[in-house]
Amino acid sequence: MTHSSADLAMAAEQQQRITIAFLVVSWIFILLRIWTRTCIIRSFGWDDAVMLLAGLTFTVFCGSVWLVEASGGTSEITSADDLQKVTKWVIVRETGYLMAIMLVKISLAIFFSRIVVRRSHFIIIYVTVAANIVSSMSAFFYVIFRCGPNLEKYAVNEIIGRCQSRQVDYFFAYQQGMWRE
Repeated sequence: MTHSSADLAMAAEQQQRITIAFLVVSWIFILLRIWTRTCIIRSFGWDDAVMLLAGLTFTVFCGSVWLVEASGGTSEITSADDLQKVTKWVIVRETGYLMAIMLVKISLAIFFSRIVVRRSHFIIIYVTVAANIVSSMSAFFYVIFRCGPNLEKYAVNEIIGRCQSRQVDYFFAYQQGMWRE
């Protein structure tokens, strides 16, 4: 199925709008959380600091999504330099997503560890967070190194088929709940 350039432009514009909307909404909630924890409760904790870091990482993710779509994504690439530039931003986008989601999960785990009382619950939280960190970090490094250690040749290696197989891509995409284009 082929899409016209008008369809691709409209999809890119929609994705930019959605990205901006989610970024604004997430920062509203993060700032409300910080205000509540510092001004009302007067108990800013590690979970809040990690959530703030997750918000900053999510901002990098959203910026990279916006930049990829603003540059036409992959539909308006006219040179190898353009391809390489977009490829680097796609890597930033994917790794930004992975780190933001990992940090949100860590923040929630810290929060839950403050309110649970049973030792078995602490163990479940710590095991879950450890599995999340191992899983997220393995996916993070996979995204960066799936086409070799040289990011300058990433796009070329992708084109000539020197990257990992699609089955491995699908495994990590499914594992992290992300869609690989």
